[in-house]
Amino acid sequence: EDLKRQLSFMNAIGTSKLPPEDLLRYNKVLSDMSKAYGTAKVCPYNKQNCDKTTEGLALDPDLTEIMSKMGSYNEMAYYWQAWREESGKKIRSLYTEYVSLSNKAAVLNDYANMGDFWLLRYESDTFREDMENVWKEVRDELYLPLYNYVRYKLSKRYPQINPTEAMPAHIFGNMWAQTWTNILPYVLPYPNASSFDVTEQLKRMGDDPSWVDERAKRKMIFDFANSFFKKLGLADMQVAYGEKAMILKPDGKEVICHASAWDMCDKNDFRIKMCTELTHEDFITAHHELGHIQYYMQYKELPITYRSGANPGFHEAI
Repeated sequence: EDLKRQLSFMNAIGTSKLPPEDLLRYNKVLSDMSKAYGTAKVCPYNKQNCDKTTEGLALDPDLTEIMSKMGSYNEMAYYWQAWREESGKKIRSLYTEYVSLSNKAAVLNDYANMGDFWLLRYESDTFREDMENVWKEVRDELYLPLYNYVRYKLSKRYPQINPTEAMPAHIFGNMWAQTWTNILPYVLPYPNASSFDVTEQLKRMGDDPSWVDERAKRKMIFDFANSFFKKLGLADMQVAYGEKAMILKPDGKEVICHASAWDMCDKNDFRIKMCTELTHEDFITAHHELGHIQYYMQYKELPITYRSGANPGFHEAI
């Protein structure tokens, strides 16, 4: 059964089944989308006709920090839309092509479309139904009451919010309304209850003149995170944020700053890629990414097919 399971995964090779010219185009489309996403810059709110080459603001760290500060409603709406004008419009036609080529690859793997192919690793015939049932349970018991409460509280800060409609995406302190950490000061039911944010402490530590360079300051965050895992009796992960890793946004180079963890598949080399800042959010993210690395290191002696999460959602859930 184990061998059969491995072979079922190995036989599903995804886009590698595309004809050579299609695979070449698929990889070019991915590269161009990544470039458009990683290099998009917008003008400041108070100087919207700027020279983007010299004055433009990048997603990381500029726009990420601006959105986190929960400024004026119109300012955040401007940045939300302007960044998508710069990135999304360039990606749109490419994404359509990406979908078409992806679905072609899925058919060549004997699946109806790429959506069906993605479900392979979940190994469940009822996955869609299970997810729908879980969502309904979470939605009715937790999400909608929480959403309605947050909307009520945020409408006190932003009167533009309609108290009966969906909240606009740009007012969550995050470019994707993905995490709601930055709205916490405005929605806490008991503002005086104890809470913590290590940003100021990290910045004070970063001001210590003994640091060799900016990279060493960022390494501090990963040392904290690595120490946490080691105290649990798990593997030392210093290699993942060593000299080969990118833990600081490089000067004079356009990169995608979205944090990620990488297994280089030689059983020795594991790396973090992250434009780390001395913030509470990045402190948490460093722990998250090293969590991925810990799994890669624990999986390293397994067959290559099993050197990933039990399914695509497993690492993220843990």
